[in-house]
Amino acid sequence: MRGFKFTVVLLLLVQFFLIVHNDRSYAEENVDQSTTIDLESTENQLKFLKITEDSAEVYIKKNGSLTAIAKLVKDQEYKFYEEQEDWFVIDIGGTKGYVKKEFAQASDGQTIKNPVDYKDPLVQVSLIKDVMVYESETKQNVIATLLKGEVYSVFEETDTGYYMNIGGRKGFIDKTDLIRDFLPSDQFFKVITQKQPVYVKRSGKLIQKGYMLEGQEFKRIKGADSWHLIRYGNEMGYVKMQGTIPSDGRTFKPSASSNVQVYFTTLQEVHVYSEPSLNSSSFAVLPKNETYPIFSRQGEWYVIQYGGRIGYVHPKLAKTNYMDVVRSNTTYTYDQMKLDIEELVVMYPGLVSKKIIGKSVDGRDIYAIKLGRGTKEIMINASHHAREHMTTNVVMEMVDQYALSAAKGTNYGGYNTRQVLSKVSIWFVPMVNPDGVTLVQKGYTSAKNPAYVLKLNGGKKDFSSWKANIRGVDLNRQYPVNWQAIRGPKRPAPENFKGYKPLSEPEVLALVNFTRNHSFKTTVSYHSSGQILFWYYGQKGAAYKRDYNIAKQIRSLTGYSLVDAKLSSTSGGGYKDWFITEMKMPGFTPEIAPYVGKRPVPNSYFPSIWKQNNRVGLMLANEAAKR
Repeated sequence: MRGFKFTVVLLLLVQFFLIVHNDRSYAEENVDQSTTIDLESTENQLKFLKITEDSAEVYIKKNGSLTAIAKLVKDQEYKFYEEQEDWFVIDIGGTKGYVKKEFAQASDGQTIKNPVDYKDPLVQVSLIKDVMVYESETKQNVIATLLKGEVYSVFEETDTGYYMNIGGRKGFIDKTDLIRDFLPSDQFFKVITQKQPVYVKRSGKLIQKGYMLEGQEFKRIKGADSWHLIRYGNEMGYVKMQGTIPSDGRTFKPSASSNVQVYFTTLQEVHVYSEPSLNSSSFAVLPKNETYPIFSRQGEWYVIQYGGRIGYVHPKLAKTNYMDVVRSNTTYTYDQMKLDIEELVVMYPGLVSKKIIGKSVDGRDIYAIKLGRGTKEIMINASHHAREHMTTNVVMEMVDQYALSAAKGTNYGGYNTRQVLSKVSIWFVPMVNPDGVTLVQKGYTSAKNPAYVLKLNGGKKDFSSWKANIRGVDLNRQYPVNWQAIRGPKRPAPENFKGYKPLSEPEVLALVNFTRNHSFKTTVSYHSSGQILFWYYGQKGAAYKRDYNIAKQIRSLTGYSLVDAKLSSTSGGGYKDWFITEMKMPGFTPEIAPYVGKRPVPNSYFPSIWKQNNRVGLMLANEAAKR
């Protein structure tokens, strides 16, 4: 009997020991079930605790052991949703956090002003250093410190940071202190390493092309695996996500789209600056001997597009790759002309510039191009008449070839181009009638009022013989010289209608105002066809002799016949006629190409036309330099 009692007592002691041991186990065993929180199931179970010591750390279960991830602040209150023997369990960034009871006590939560209203996580963030957590975005009251290296869920984003759950309270963290995972929707990133390499893909291999600098922001096209895809000139660039953080892109000027195809080559390793000044910050570095597209120019500085932002490269650290721009042996459109003008301006800063002198009826810009640095000026225009758009090819080829010769310091056609253009600037208006040219080349749907031009054309969809502007007015019968005597159609038509009054058309008014604002020594208005040269409009005495001598020089270059110096009582209204009459200076109208009738000059004629006219602009500028 005594032995039986002893056995019973021993069993009771063992059972008691097991109960006590289980009750005093640490959080390593309690956390094994889960490390995340079911917010909906715990919302109504929350109670409050108050931190009583300075070193109240928050632990999480990580790799089978407890790891400190945060420190709570003495005298601050927090919510807990579970109580264990030695621990309060709280929510910290969407993860179960454990606070030792010896550093806290139960409380009533009266001081909590910013309780969390539970929301789904927005994104996860990682810390790049120990981070203070504030009660609000004003950063006036610290409620916790998060330790470097951990990942947290946040539920709300502001311009400067994120809100997360810190023991049932909204806690604010600054964006500059953290890394978050990149989302497909992220458009920008910031570099957080000293030098972040940039790569392009060549023959299936990634080749480094310089680097981005610390603290700088860039725009990405998209993310792919662990890479940002960026715009690197005209190529796709690759930047590793590691070493970058998401950002909002507010620190830089975004770049616009451009089709300009002008390039420079770096002479050494070159910094890309945020402004055209060596005193501005640089944000990237291009390697030596790198060929890179130029977006525009600001003064002499190269303006480029790099990683979605505008950058500037010093003009002495790179050289422009000069090249032929204009492709004239083709049907030359208004849109191509605009692009070529932009490329010429970019390629030859200080030598070539542009000006918009007016707009057409349909709102297209009318361009003037200045070539040269001389104080004396002459002007050459083309395409008054829609079907005569081959004249634009001639004029644009002049700009292209003369500028290239001047930049390289070579002679062209026996003329020292650089020297000539240092004395006389040549202005070109390459397409006076952009609406009409586009109508001839692209048809009636190019007009803002297609039904109107179809009606004027008798319902025919072939506009190859169209001569007028888009509303049926012949622009070379619009100038105010003997206008009233001109004969022809009484209403708008594909050709020869002079308008209801002189200067009624915006294209003509633009050219008249432009001419009156300059003191051109000579003008040429190119037309087609017939291989003849109109030069006379009533000049007498010294003016007659002067203009006749210039006409003979043009004839010697082109082979064009000079039209007999007689005036008809019904002639007039042309640009050349008006210029000679009002400005008392030489004016000429070459009719290029053999006569082809009422149609555009075929593209196959261009080589011979160019051979006849390629020196005319320089010859006239050289002649004007002497007057």
